[in-house]
Amino acid sequence: MKSPVRSTSELAAALGISRWTVSRALNGHPGISPETTKRIREAARRHGFAPSVLGRGLRTGKTTIIGVCLPDLVDYFLTSKISRLQDAIESRGFHPVMQMTNGSEEREEAALANFAAMHCAGVISIASKLKPTNPGLRGLDSSSISVVKIDPLHSGHIRVVASNRVLAMQEALTHLHELGHRRIVALGIRPDTAYGQQRVVGLQTACQKLGWKWKRDVQLLNASVIDDDFDAGAALAKEYLEQPTPRARAIVAINDRVALGAMRVLQAHGLKVPKDVSIIGYDNADFSPYAAPSLTSIDPQVSELIDAAVALLLDESGRKKAPSTTPTLIPTRLVVRDSTGA
Repeated sequence: MKSPVRSTSELAAALGISRWTVSRALNGHPGISPETTKRIREAARRHGFAPSVLGRGLRTGKTTIIGVCLPDLVDYFLTSKISRLQDAIESRGFHPVMQMTNGSEEREEAALANFAAMHCAGVISIASKLKPTNPGLRGLDSSSISVVKIDPLHSGHIRVVASNRVLAMQEALTHLHELGHRRIVALGIRPDTAYGQQRVVGLQTACQKLGWKWKRDVQLLNASVIDDDFDAGAALAKEYLEQPTPRARAIVAINDRVALGAMRVLQAHGLKVPKDVSIIGYDNADFSPYAAPSLTSIDPQVSELIDAAVALLLDESGRKKAPSTTPTLIPTRLVVRDSTGA
């Protein structure tokens, strides 16, 4: 039985090539042909050998690890983002290490401290609750470990990539306006939250462009709701039904779950979608095309969002950019389906 390979030197000797070539191929560096890289990695798998990224960090002062801070997966609809993020990081020869914070600032601070101790090559934080003045963030930002924030909950951060929620609301209102609507109810959009405030700005901007009156033609319905889920949509739909007639005949929801929860209640009370009321969601969730009727929704362009964040962190052009508090905004896309009509 062959002895196991325990180092890049032993793997190089087994293949009859230089240790330098083996090391660069395993670490994803350019300059090695795809054929050679494939041969080396397949040999490493056969011999059960994997280089120690932590050991490399102790030698060089930095690993190929990318730390990723994740909040609650359901509330922030992160499943597709995680898959895309992992692919984008690994395609550049780095290794993601993900830590759930469950929306806790303390856990996020602890994760940042762990990533610093691991000599990560960089950190990506999704929906960070930390303020720009947080010592952990400032310490990483001022060191050689860059942190890119995707959709942080506070303004003033550097290296930010975010969905353009202002544009999203303009797209939604313009679509409804073209269908003949002149009043809407916004479900779950709260001006006292970071994402809600961006949406409110978008709705106000659209009102100005379309000739609508903000307080007269747009109603924010959210007083009794905390979570943004199906049950919240159902509860808000009941409040909508209690409104004096004639009610606004168009709804823009904070997300697709709220939109679908509202749709089911409205239909149960005899309203037809979109004949009696049009509904627009947000997220373009996997279930949206299969709702009855299929749900018109705003697609936040997850692939573009993730790719821009990883490029800002890992690509040469991104590393050369001076840190800025001006976010990189990713345009959204309105996906029109059957839940909106004249």
